[in-house]
Amino acid sequence: MKVELSPAKKSFLRKWTTVAVSIVIVGCLGTFLYLRWFMDHHTRVANDKAASLIVSQLGDALKKLKSELEEGRCSVDVTAYTHNIDLQYLCGPYYGWAGTEACCGDAARIRIRIMGDEVWGCSIEGAPAGDDGTMRNIYRVKLYGGERLPPTTGPCAGKTFCDIHYAESIVYTETMLNRDCTFRKPQGIKASQVGSVTEPTRLFVAEKASGAAMRGTNSPSGLPYPLVPSELIKQIDRRGPRGVIRELFDRDEDWSDVLRNVARGEPGWLEVAARLQEGSDAHAGEELVEAVRSALTESPERVLELCRKSFPLNEICGAPVFGVDVVRLEQEIADLNRKIRALDRINSPDLAEERDKCKELIGKSIREILQSYGKTKPQ
Repeated sequence: MKVELSPAKKSFLRKWTTVAVSIVIVGCLGTFLYLRWFMDHHTRVANDKAASLIVSQLGDALKKLKSELEEGRCSVDVTAYTHNIDLQYLCGPYYGWAGTEACCGDAARIRIRIMGDEVWGCSIEGAPAGDDGTMRNIYRVKLYGGERLPPTTGPCAGKTFCDIHYAESIVYTETMLNRDCTFRKPQGIKASQVGSVTEPTRLFVAEKASGAAMRGTNSPSGLPYPLVPSELIKQIDRRGPRGVIRELFDRDEDWSDVLRNVARGEPGWLEVAARLQEGSDAHAGEELVEAVRSALTESPERVLELCRKSFPLNEICGAPVFGVDVVRLEQEIADLNRKIRALDRINSPDLAEERDKCKELIGKSIREILQSYGKTKPQ
């Protein structure tokens, strides 16, 4: 026997069914938002912990270097040297520091800088700090003691170092010091050949330099070691860009160091790139352009300023469409989008025209790449 519900009961059921469905939807949405917040929060906390650990490891590596200088009775100003040396020279199994990107890659975006007698480190993707949430936690250790100091807050500034996970990186497996207190340089041994950065090997990864880098003397080849921008610029002024770039280009590990440093966007290295470009041939020039193009992500303002005097904007902002690795297509597109986001951070009215033109060129490259390779894009 079929029971007919009265209109009032039907209305009542419809109303409460709607209420129940709404409660379920709101509950699911609330759960989703909470889980998303929870994962984001814990990821940011993990990034902060990674920054704290990496700062401590660098402090220990610098302490080890200082101990070696003291044991060798080297009369050098270690503090002055540390403010000029590229910290990637401490990367490798011997010093036990893997750099800023070894544990977390691009996700954590950890930056390091030396402030007075302290090492500061932070994660761009760390937990927000400060009243407006734009600041980050900055972790500190004593420069040569590894002693932890209370963290502070501020803008997350600094540089990335080493790219130790990159198989072509040159690393130390022995001390960077010779017995006469001169500094060795990494030569020919790559990260892929030594395994873990914390596992020393017997491979010899250094070559003598004829003079102490502290005293500004040069190696037999004429290049200063360790390679630092100020010394390279002096060489360019003295010998001209063509001779210097030819010598760098003939030594694969040195040329790779220059390109890697330029790609990080530090002002001194961008100036080196501009000076070397004047004497570069086709191949070396292309690699310099690619390095400066990579620096857009790290230092967009400096790169655009450089384009005003040394590198054409269309070369730096226009990606080569037919040089794209199809297997890495998604990563290539992601890299270009990161450059656009970096350009969006530029607020200077003086660079507005270059910023907008650069974004337009990058967007055009993305469309052309997708049009050319879209059908073969990995699933």
